[in-house]
Amino acid sequence: MFGHSVSLFRIFGFEIRVDITWAFLAILIAVSLARGFFPATYEGWPTVTYWWMAAVGIVGVFMSIVLHELAHSVAARFMGLQMKGITLFLFGGVAEMGDEPKTAKTELVMAIAGPIMSLVLAGLLFATANVLRPEDGVTPLVAVIDYLGWLNMIVAIFNMVPAFPLDGGRVLRAFLWWLKGDKRSATLYASRGGELFGLLLIGLGIFAAISGAFGQGLWYVLIGMFVRWAARSSYQQLEVRRVMRDVTAQDLMLPRQDMVPPDISVAELVQHHVYQFQQPVFPVIDRDELIGTVGLDEIRVVPQENWPLATVRQIMRPVDETTIVAPDTSALDAMRQLQQAEVEALIVARDHHPLGVVSQSDILKLIGLRMDLETR
Repeated sequence: MFGHSVSLFRIFGFEIRVDITWAFLAILIAVSLARGFFPATYEGWPTVTYWWMAAVGIVGVFMSIVLHELAHSVAARFMGLQMKGITLFLFGGVAEMGDEPKTAKTELVMAIAGPIMSLVLAGLLFATANVLRPEDGVTPLVAVIDYLGWLNMIVAIFNMVPAFPLDGGRVLRAFLWWLKGDKRSATLYASRGGELFGLLLIGLGIFAAISGAFGQGLWYVLIGMFVRWAARSSYQQLEVRRVMRDVTAQDLMLPRQDMVPPDISVAELVQHHVYQFQQPVFPVIDRDELIGTVGLDEIRVVPQENWPLATVRQIMRPVDETTIVAPDTSALDAMRQLQQAEVEALIVARDHHPLGVVSQSDILKLIGLRMDLETR
């Protein structure tokens, strides 16, 4: 879902990250507030006032989204789910789960925690604004607090639309799951609701753009496209987990064909190993011990004219927990490890004794076959 993200801080053990797309959203909101909303709502203030109000507003938006997602994460942890962290991106934020909820009750508790937090924040902000509001008008600070109160109110209402994967869609899935006892069916119907809601937003956006509000219409279209994609991909992810639930790295691995010593040249590695065996990655063995891995990514960084001079030891990736995987590791966990480590393949090993190689293409190929044959 995300591009490059930056880790900001940790709170309650959750890592808070910001995707690079958040910068676009922050700039868009800042310009809209400083040049549109605040001047139109509160006329006659200096331009510099509107800009510092926008800056404070951006910080408030950031904290509001973090607290909304933090509520999801805390509730999920309370219900026994593993949470990886929180990432803010172009369309808001997401609490990243290690796995799907196991019961409808868990889904419900986790889903409603975010909107409840947003409503609580809205109430606190409105109360604060009323306390600070002067009798003869409004100050810039009160104006910003009012804006953030309404923002949290809108976030709570919007997220409770029964369209998966919005919070309201998760509540709908929890209800259908509890009613029918079938998580797959509940996810299918909730996801279809999300797709329809996405189409509705796209239609509203096109109508708004035709009516003259091009910027607002474009934003509706983008959100609608995202909601539609997220709804469809959420159901697909559930199906992938279902068809791959019993597959392990050992089931998918290419049995060990070739290993390389660390002191041969890159030229020899290419001529006598890569071209001959065509493995995506090779275990590097020194005195019967796995000390690293070497593959195309490592070879590419060496200019071809230097291949006879460079050795495997110099370019190999030292073995660590990111480059090897236990044979009983699930295929989906292996896929996540491949993506996080940004490598072509992993060495399947037991006690640092290599058994084979598992690649991302092998996992994706099996997922495609199983989805084609087992999904109706």
